[in-house]
Amino acid sequence: MRPVQQNYYNTTSFDSRQQRPAKMAVASKVATEGYRVSSEPEMVQQTQSYGQQTQSYGQQTQSYVPQPQSNYSGKKSGYTESEVNALRGKGNEERQEYDLGKDGAFSDFSILVGCFYYEIPGSWNTNAGKALTQKGFRVTFTTVEQEFIKHLLSQSSFDVVWIISSNSTSLSLSEQQDFKAAVLNFHRSGRGLFIYGDNDPWYVHANWILPDIVGTKLVGNTPGHKVLSYGNGKVPGEFDSENLIFSGINYLFEGITICYPAEDGKLTHLATSSDGKACISFLDSTPEHGRVLVDTGFTKLYLQWDGAGQARYVVNATVYLVDVERRFDSKFPQKT
Repeated sequence: MRPVQQNYYNTTSFDSRQQRPAKMAVASKVATEGYRVSSEPEMVQQTQSYGQQTQSYGQQTQSYVPQPQSNYSGKKSGYTESEVNALRGKGNEERQEYDLGKDGAFSDFSILVGCFYYEIPGSWNTNAGKALTQKGFRVTFTTVEQEFIKHLLSQSSFDVVWIISSNSTSLSLSEQQDFKAAVLNFHRSGRGLFIYGDNDPWYVHANWILPDIVGTKLVGNTPGHKVLSYGNGKVPGEFDSENLIFSGINYLFEGITICYPAEDGKLTHLATSSDGKACISFLDSTPEHGRVLVDTGFTKLYLQWDGAGQARYVVNATVYLVDVERRFDSKFPQKT
């Protein structure tokens, strides 16, 4: 870990990407789920794309062992909540040192949240807002499109901007262009963008800006309701176990019914839904622009918030978008 990372990142979380437990699959119906259940406790050893991991589960623990991949015919990937709960709690270590960002370390950083989906504000302060402020972030939250534009144009101090899309807008065509221009200017200043959409048509605001930034847009409806597990982000039902966003996360709820990028464009896909579509994608920073994270299931912000991984994920993602390694590079334009 680099010196600047030590100021902001928890060592335990940073290292957890290489210290995950052996993956365990839980199922009771061989015909429908494609698993066999071992009746005797045993040592579990698995070789996956992310390496070989071995873990012993004591004499009081039943062991569940996946069948070879060839027996998974017709099965959509991803775990149910009950399967994850049967593994170990919600499948993630709950201690705060497993969050990527240290508590209180981000008091010098501010976030602007433009939340245009009507069901999220009621739970914001107890869900995502609470998780972010615990890390020290100063959060400006608005549900009004015109206010969002004014905030973005009048202040240069925001480090990360969230955009939670809706299915419609109250903005005129000229105001929509103002919205788009303000977000693009922010992106080109080197700051981070967290863009949320959901199933068709709940991606209006995302699709104003994504074509210019990443060369694609959000489309469609993908059945969700499953829990992703760590592994290879290109495999259905898995996320990239090596990316910092997923530090301290073994399992993550994917959302209810979600959308997906129409094309790859400039995006690198970090997670694939249980239905085989990209559901978390990113564009890394360059000298010309900041990082961008695209999430296709904003329902995870308010539905089943206490399910697998949500609070840690939104905190980790925002910390990642701050891009502290680059922000403290002398070549990066400093805030004014």
